[in-house]
Amino acid sequence: MIAGVCPKLHSNRLKKDYEILLKEHPEDSFEREHMRNLEDFLRDCNRKIEMAQRRLDRAPDDTRGSDMVK
Repeated sequence: MIAGVCPKLHSNRLKKDYEILLKEHPEDSFEREHMRNLEDFLRDCNRKIEMAQRRLDRAPDDTRGSDMVK
């Protein structure tokens, strides 16, 4: 499938400026920011799982499997 010509402006000067910026400040890269966002998301998911597991651990035994087919 051919998508056609990209309608966006691709400036070689801006690309070079970005590459220089990454060399000077690698911690500011898009990839680094994306990784931080993913790590935050994963941490939040793990926290929610732990909270749900604690609720299950405190639940009486007769309600734990109430939605399971026996």
